[in-house]
Amino acid sequence: MFVGAIELLGLLAQDTNLNGSFWSFMQNFKINTAGFVIVGVFVVTWAIALGVWRFGRIEQKRDARPADTRE
Repeated sequence: MFVGAIELLGLLAQDTNLNGSFWSFMQNFKINTAGFVIVGVFVVTWAIALGVWRFGRIEQKRDARPADTRE
């Protein structure tokens, strides 16, 4: 949705000859660069989550919960 909105705003600015710094930025926005940034954010998030799971021993902490003490 983000990429589509950027593309739509860029086309709108180009077709209607809108001026200003915002519209100039939208016309010159590199959609390929944005795609690489989005993929990079996903990879970094995945790597951090994997590191927390692996080095934080999340599974062991979850399995080590005290047993239910109902009588």
